Amino acid sequence: MPMILLPEELTLILEKNIGVLMKLADPLEPVSEATKEEYNKYQERVQKEQIEVYEMKRKAEVRGMIDRIVEGKKRKMARGMKTEPIDEKSIFEAEMARVKNIESGVFVQIPTTNPWLKEKQLAPGEWAYPKTPLDTLKYRVFKDLWERGMYLTNGSKFGGHFLAYPGEPLKFHAFYIVLVCLPDHQISPLDIVRHARLGTHTKKSFVIATTDSDNSIKYNSFEWTGKT
Repeated sequence: MPMILLPEELTLILEKNIGVLMKLADPLEPVSEATKEEYNKYQERVQKEQIEVYEMKRKAEVRGMIDRIVEGKKRKMARGMKTEPIDEKSIFEAEMARVKNIESGVFVQIPTTNPWLKEKQLAPGEWAYPKTPLDTLKYRVFKDLWERGMYLTNGSKFGGHFLAYPGEPLKFHAFYIVLVCLPDHQISPLDIVRHARLGTHTKKSFVIATTDSDNSIKYNSFEWTGKT
């Protein structure tokens, strides 16, 4: 599935042998006419299948609503707004006719595989992260929180390195804004207040992740109370 991964995510995937990193052996290789034709046929088939699936779903929906549709038309007739005869079959056919005219472009499909990419076109990819001491600590923090069951995304919009969620980001709000700092990094009290205020206003706790004297990861949480 097309996606953009954090450097820490990809590093974890490779370390845990969850996946492998590959690249195109020749990214500038032109697309053959046979591949183009195969792609066009694939698109036509997918669009046809999408409309067929939608049509089946719409049939079930219309059958479930047909009584309400008929009642609505009867009310309009009673008010003199409609004079056409009410026939369930005609109503059903009219509703389904709209499906026939639907544009295939309204459907969005995200493929999970590339049917035209051949294994011989791929080569092992190179990955050189982490590069700096901060990168190394960021990865350690990412891995530690992940192993604690947290879900992590990019936290740059909130002034941190990560946003930490207690569950899937689509179902939960982030609990923490995590800023990773090397142990010799000096962060001013004013910056801590600024980060804590932002976290409180967005219903999150601001967390500084660093290491202590024995190089173990340490977390410090800050919340803004509004008092001075």
